This record gives sequence, structure tokens and C-alpha cells, in this order.
Amino acid sequence: MGGQNLFNISLVIHITCITIVAGTTIVDQIIFRQFRKKYAIDKQGGMAIMNTMNYWVRVRGIGFLFLILSGVGMMAVVNGVFGEQLWFRIKMLAFLGIILVGLIFGGRSQRRLKRLVAEDMAGQVRTHQIEEVSARISTFRLIVIALFLIIFILSVFRFT
Repeated sequence: MGGQNLFNISLVIHITCITIVAGTTIVDQIIFRQFRKKYAIDKQGGMAIMNTMNYWVRVRGIGFLFLILSGVGMMAVVNGVFGEQLWFRIKMLAFLGIILVGLIFGGRSQRRLKRLVAEDMAGQVRTHQIEEVSARISTFRLIVIALFLIIFILSVFRFT
């Protein structure tokens, strides 16, 4: 298979996966807002919504894996030429920001929220803590969505 074909295949996979990852982040934020509203008035209904959010984590993880693999594939085909361009460096900083925010804040906050909700459902009142963690998760997701927007803009308007 020629280099141009390999590049084009990698590019299609890359665009598809970044769309999947960004899209599932937006969907996750919308579902999370519904969880917050529902849990405040109906804990069982809120739990049902929370359980559906686990699905998007898996889809996003698979998308991230193929996003990275296709990006590495494109860089290999072009011998790292993009790495010298300013738009690509900013894009990589935004991408690293998404990863760091997700690892540092996202995972920890999600685990804490699940623990607090389980304690709340068991009869310990954790309403205030749940609201604090939920607000932090919403803020983190909005930052990630903004970083994805930056990546999309940089991918379209490639400047040197």
C-alpha cells in the first residue's frame, strides 16, 4: 500500500475518532446534566441515568486509542513533518491538556461521585458533597470541550 493511501486511511480514522471522542464528551455532559437534575428530585432515577454514562467512557476510550494510533500512523508516513509546524504543536498541547485534565480531575472526580452517590443511597446524606463534585465534573468537561474546539479549529486553519 502506498504512502499516500496509508496517510489517507489514517486521516479518515483520525478524523472519525476525534469526532467520536469529542462527540461522546458532549453527549456525556448532556447526560450528566440530566443526572444532576434527576438525582436532586429522584435518586433512583438519577442512578439509572448515572449507569448509562459508563457506556460512553468505553466508547471514548476506544476512540482515544484509535485516535492516537492513527495520529502516530500519519506522523510516520510524513516523517514527522507536521511536528515542525506551530498549529500542530498547539494542537498537541491541547490534546495533552485533555489527557491531563481527564487523568487528574476526571477519573478521580468520577470515582468520588460514585462513592458519594453509593453512600447517599445507603442513607448517609451526601447531597452537598455530590453537588460540589458534580459542579467540578461539569467544569472539567466544559474545559475538555473547549480544548476539542481548539483542536478542530487548528486542524482546519493550519498555519505555520
